[in-house]
Amino acid sequence: MINGGIKVSNSFVLQIGIILATVILQCSIPLYAKGLHVDEVYDPARILRVEITLPPSDWDQIRRQVRTMPQALGEARKTGEATSPFSWVDAHVEINGIAFEDASIRKKGFIGSLDSDRPSLKVRLPKSGTAPKNGIVHQLTLNNNKQDRALVSQTMAYSLFNQAGLVAPRTSYATVSVNGKALGVYTNVEPARQPLVQRGFGTDKGTLYEGTIVDFYQGWKTGFERKFGPDEAGREKIGQLIDALDSDDNTLVAAVGEVVDLDHFLRFWALESLIGFWDGYSGNQNNYFCYHNPKTDRLYFLPWGADSVFTSRGMMDRGGPRSVKARGRLAGKLYQVPEIRARYRTIMLDLLETHWNEEQLAKESERVEALVSNQLHPKQEEGFQRSIDRTRDFFSSRREELMAELEHGAPEVENGSSEPMYFTTTGRIEGEISGTWHTDGPDDASSVGTAEVKVFLEGEEVEFEKLGAHAIQGRFGFRGPGQPNLNIVGKRTSDGETVTLMIMVDEDSFRPADAPVNMGGMMREGQGFGFGPGSMKPIDGKIQFSAAAREEGAPFKAKLSGQIMKMVGDFFGRRGKSQPRNRR
Repeated sequence: MINGGIKVSNSFVLQIGIILATVILQCSIPLYAKGLHVDEVYDPARILRVEITLPPSDWDQIRRQVRTMPQALGEARKTGEATSPFSWVDAHVEINGIAFEDASIRKKGFIGSLDSDRPSLKVRLPKSGTAPKNGIVHQLTLNNNKQDRALVSQTMAYSLFNQAGLVAPRTSYATVSVNGKALGVYTNVEPARQPLVQRGFGTDKGTLYEGTIVDFYQGWKTGFERKFGPDEAGREKIGQLIDALDSDDNTLVAAVGEVVDLDHFLRFWALESLIGFWDGYSGNQNNYFCYHNPKTDRLYFLPWGADSVFTSRGMMDRGGPRSVKARGRLAGKLYQVPEIRARYRTIMLDLLETHWNEEQLAKESERVEALVSNQLHPKQEEGFQRSIDRTRDFFSSRREELMAELEHGAPEVENGSSEPMYFTTTGRIEGEISGTWHTDGPDDASSVGTAEVKVFLEGEEVEFEKLGAHAIQGRFGFRGPGQPNLNIVGKRTSDGETVTLMIMVDEDSFRPADAPVNMGGMMREGQGFGFGPGSMKPIDGKIQFSAAAREEGAPFKAKLSGQIMKMVGDFFGRRGKSQPRNRR
């Protein structure tokens, strides 16, 4: 009897018990193969929770993978023969409690965003028979925000592109953990795949290419990486743009307009300049996609890698007006035409009037700060407040800064474009080194340690009067400061010049091992360090330690071999000269 005398059979009680047990069990285990809808994945008001589980050995394998500067900018990329250094591994992934047993992950990143502790990641989720165009997400791009210290650059920049009627990824935030270890706040960026261009252009039957330090010059048509779509038609369109840019000033605009949607490009270009995107197409021939739209038979530009924006002077800026970036060849040549300069100015003024709302931008940055500030990794906490304050300063000062240049007409800007640079092999290094760890650099680095190595440049062996080696904490590097540096230092016999071969290894790799590990580095001639064909000689290779420890006086010993590279072409618009970085 229950509830005042209602008689219930034992079988009914048993059935109720089974139902309750089933409900409890389902609530206590992850939901499998439900799928994630695009509106949930890219909800800017929520933080996605991504939990990854995989064998520790697989995690160590992929997080330590590197892309050195010679690999990233080697000669092979000019002909489309460059390969990714990152491999996929299987993983169990849970996203907001929804479990994907047969997922896979890999590391991602170019140079500045690489990290072995908090790597950026790509995630593939099983499709379960559901097509992406139905709104179910099967890929995630999780950026570690290493260069987006304020955590608003990517989300707010792409939002501005979308609001301005252009095409850009959707974004949200995610907390990422691997094997129970929290890695902090990531930016979840919509992959540049068919769903993105379908939403933006109404068709995904065209061809999408990625541009990474590549531009529309003769000999570079195969340097654009095809992401999807028919290559023949798309590649032909890229070739047509390259040829159009060889036109004289009288026919340039008409020739380019046959290949590129000029109104769309001018708006894209002006917005890149407005937000201070120094590492994008117009600022650095980098971080962009180019889509051949079969409906119009024109090329359209999309932004990517927008983690270096909202800065008045970027790393590659060399002075001149702040309202125009003209490093990309298409931008640089078009801006020399008075008609285009006037149209560019009109579009920039329109963007300032209709889309640059300082109050709204500040409020959005405050919303993001409140959303993510208690989820930060310790590495993210350092500098976060300072960075977001600087970003707000940019919001409040940008209009006045640009209007000072645009008020009385479009400023004149020289064509800053030049053929993209790349590295090619110029020599090699091989041999054995040994020495000790130093907290501070030795006074005479060529007299400590032992370096039984041979160095070859342009087919000739470089002779040294004496050659020493020591290990020290790195003060800079393309994977960030803190990695061990092995400095091989000697005086060149031919001219008495000091030569330093600075070998960089990942922190986790500086230990005795049964197999070689990756090494990067730089050959430096003289005491300074600069950028340009005469000064930058990267090193790429392998090193194997039989002894290594990071304590004052601790011994190290290693065998190494690698290539020494030289730069061909122009370094970020510096025209073959070694120049210091331009800082804000």
